[in-house]
Amino acid sequence: NNQTTKTRVARLLKAIIFGLVAIMISRTISHSIDEFDDFNFSIEQIDFAALLASGLFYSLGLLCFAFAWHKSLKILGQSPSYSESVGSYFLSQLGKYVPGKALVVVIRSERVHSERTALAAAITGVFIETLAMMAVGAILASFLILLTGFHRAEPTLLWISLGLALTAAIPSIPPVFRSVIRIITRRKLGNDLKTNITNLTTWNMLPAWGIQILGWVLLGASMYSCLNAIPKGLLVTPLSLSDAGLITATVALAMVAGFVSLLPGGAGVREYIILTLLASNFGVVPATVSALLLRLTWLVSELSFGALFYILMNRTTPIKN
Repeated sequence: NNQTTKTRVARLLKAIIFGLVAIMISRTISHSIDEFDDFNFSIEQIDFAALLASGLFYSLGLLCFAFAWHKSLKILGQSPSYSESVGSYFLSQLGKYVPGKALVVVIRSERVHSERTALAAAITGVFIETLAMMAVGAILASFLILLTGFHRAEPTLLWISLGLALTAAIPSIPPVFRSVIRIITRRKLGNDLKTNITNLTTWNMLPAWGIQILGWVLLGASMYSCLNAIPKGLLVTPLSLSDAGLITATVALAMVAGFVSLLPGGAGVREYIILTLLASNFGVVPATVSALLLRLTWLVSELSFGALFYILMNRTTPIKN
C-alpha cells in the first residue's frame, strides 16, 4: 500500500544520506591525516589533555548554538523538547561535510519534526539560527580584529570580515527575514506559520544572539587549546591569554568564510584564514598544524555526540503535521 511504499522510500533516502555523510567524513579524515603526516610529526609530541579540552570547549560552543536553534523554534510557535532540539542540532553537524550544506537542513528538520514541531517551521528555524550564527560570528570577528589592532598588518582580512558580516547580517535582520520568507514561500506557508513569523523580532532574538556570542568565545577557546597542544618549542612566540581575542576572531572568521564557500566542512578555506591570521604570531608550521588538529578534534567531537544523540533519539517515524 501507499504507506508501506512511503516508509520504504523514507528508509532508502535515510540510508543514502547516511552513506553520503560517511563517505565525505572518511575522505576528510584521510585528507587530514595525509596533511598531518607531511610535517613528520610524532604523535608523542601532542598534548592530548589539551586536545580533550579543545573538544570539550567545542562541544559546549555547539550547545550554545543548539540553544539558539531551540529559541528560534520557540519563537515560531513550536514546542520541541530541549533534548529534541539539542539532539537534532548535533546530528545535523555531520551533514556539513557533504557539498552544498543542504543535508544540514534535511537532517536537523527531519530529526526535530514531531506532532509538536511542524516541518515547515523547523526548516525556517534552521535558516534563522544559521544566518544569526554567521552574522554574530562575522561581527564579533570584525570587532576583535579591530580591538587587537591586527587590521593594521592585514587590512584585507578586516574588509573580508566586514563584507561577511554584512552578507550574513542583512538577511538575518528580523524584518528583512520575515519579508524574504513571505516572498519565497508565498502561498505555501500555513496560516499558523505566517502568524508565528511575526513573532520574529529583534527583541525576541536578543537572547539567541547573546548565547551565540558565548558560543563563539568557546570555539575560540577550542582553537586556543589546539595551539596549546603543540610543543612549545615550535611556537615563534609563547602562547598567552592576551592572544585569546585574535584566536577567537580567527575561528569565527574561518568558520563564516568556510560556510559561505559551501565546501564540505569549509575545507581549505578555514585553513587559509587560520594560517593568515595566526602565522605571523606563532609561525607557519604551528598555525598549519593547529588548523589540522582543530579539524580532526571537531570531527571526533561531532562523531561522538552525533552517535550518542542518534542512539538517544532513535525512534519510530514521527507523526507528520
